[in-house]
Amino acid sequence: MRTLIIAGGLMMTASLCAGTLGGSITARLEITARCHIDGLHASAEHLPVVRCSHPGVLPPKITASLAVDPLTQQAQRWITVEW
Repeated sequence: MRTLIIAGGLMMTASLCAGTLGGSITARLEITARCHIDGLHASAEHLPVVRCSHPGVLPPKITASLAVDPLTQQAQRWITVEW
């Protein structure tokens, strides 16, 4: 019973404090691209070329896979870029 009274008192105190406090928070997030993927000029492995503007930035992981449709026997090439 004592625990319930303490919990109730804390909840009332918290709601009273929240009602008296005011203000605002302003946040701004700016994401700049440090790497550019060039799909027109492929590398020797026929993958897109990644050019990064800062030398300390790790380039994204680029993988390619080939999928063949069993009905039409057409091949599709998938290129995945992981940032």
